[in-house]
Amino acid sequence: MKRVVTFFANRHFVFYILCGGGGAATDFVAYSGLVWAGVYYLYANVASYMLGTGVSFALNRQFNFKKRDKTWHRLLKFYLVALVGFLVSSAVLFLLVDGMMLDKLSAKIITMGVALVVQFTLNKLFTFAK
Repeated sequence: MKRVVTFFANRHFVFYILCGGGGAATDFVAYSGLVWAGVYYLYANVASYMLGTGVSFALNRQFNFKKRDKTWHRLLKFYLVALVGFLVSSAVLFLLVDGMMLDKLSAKIITMGVALVVQFTLNKLFTFAK
């Protein structure tokens, strides 16, 4: 019973991960393709992050937080939160690649986990608040 209660208490986080999976997959595939094509990894991160954020917003709006009002207002808030996540992601990515000499794809995966926690918290409290 306790597990069921815990799941429902964290339902938004579980669904955020599931919905965000589409955005994260979009982000990672675009990032990988751009890096493979020779685009500087930090520039690739900008483009892929923006694309993934758009997919994540659409899925979270529709299926997780189920807020269909004030679309443009929420989209702006979502992208502001994404900007914070992006800045954290880029800083960690830079430190891992240039500072620790980790390969670009492994570093991207690590930064995605860090950004997930930061953005979920901010989106729940700011973007999709009642």
